[in-house]
Amino acid sequence: MAQVNFSGNWDINKSKSTLNAEFSMAPNNVTITQSDSILTMVRHSNFQGEDLTFTDNIYLDGRECINNGWM
Repeated sequence: MAQVNFSGNWDINKSKSTLNAEFSMAPNNVTITQSDSILTMVRHSNFQGEDLTFTDNIYLDGRECINNGWM
């Protein structure tokens, strides 16, 4: 079975989204790049006027992935 490639760039459509205060860190933009062995997600958010970028790497071969969260 062929592997699906999720690479792309997505922007949140705020006019079609209901984001309450608990979702204030929801990403405004997500960029995904994918190779045969790894999927990388770069999320761009703005929280209290500060631009934040989070990067997650997900191995596609079953290895454990450790990604630091926000804190």
